[in-house]
Amino acid sequence: MKYMLFTTTAVLTMISALSNAQATIGTSSQYPRDGDLMPGSPYGYTYHENLTEPSNVSGYPFLYDEFKPAQIIFIDNESNPVNLNLNYNMYADFMKIEGTNLGNQSIQLLPKALNYDILIEGDRFRFVSFSNEGKSVNSYVEIIESYENGSFLALKRSMKIRKGLNYFKPEFQKTEHFYYINNDGSSFILENHEKRISNNFPDHVKARVEKYIADKNIRFDENLRGLKGVARYYASLN
Repeated sequence: MKYMLFTTTAVLTMISALSNAQATIGTSSQYPRDGDLMPGSPYGYTYHENLTEPSNVSGYPFLYDEFKPAQIIFIDNESNPVNLNLNYNMYADFMKIEGTNLGNQSIQLLPKALNYDILIEGDRFRFVSFSNEGKSVNSYVEIIESYENGSFLALKRSMKIRKGLNYFKPEFQKTEHFYYINNDGSSFILENHEKRISNNFPDHVKARVEKYIADKNIRFDENLRGLKGVARYYASLN
């Protein structure tokens, strides 16, 4: 355990969070207990900084340029929100807590659990467990829109390290995918592109979605209005 240190509280939090990580999104009984995230210090896991922010890699693994005020909102009960300064590490897929330098280059991060949302400057993040093309995905996502049938449109960001050529340092490479996640935990990828938006819709609705796009003359650009409109329409069919 050279690079990973845990307090007793963190170990209990980790066990509870991981035991629920395979649950699909849905009923309240699938969420961890409120006690899995308690105000105070320490909050969660402790990691060695070189594992999550390697200094020999070119680029920046975080979503924001600096730590941002964040509010932890519990989904399934009336617990008071928890306020922290956070930043999302896309390479390691965790929320780093500001002001938790424990020495020896150790850092602390928010425990992953299914029972709360994280609000950062108008962006809503959630740790979710879902399936895509037969594979299990457990990750933070940004909730773009939620729908009455329990499904939602999410943006998953990730980073990997790409080897440098010749004498150049390796560098972080960012990827982004939009997922339509059903309330049973299944999902498919949506592309914010006029020609490819309907590629992954179920066959029995694909023609209706394509007709809707044509009839409404929907355009797909960086403001995501077209993408959200199509996802909203698909949600209305279910």
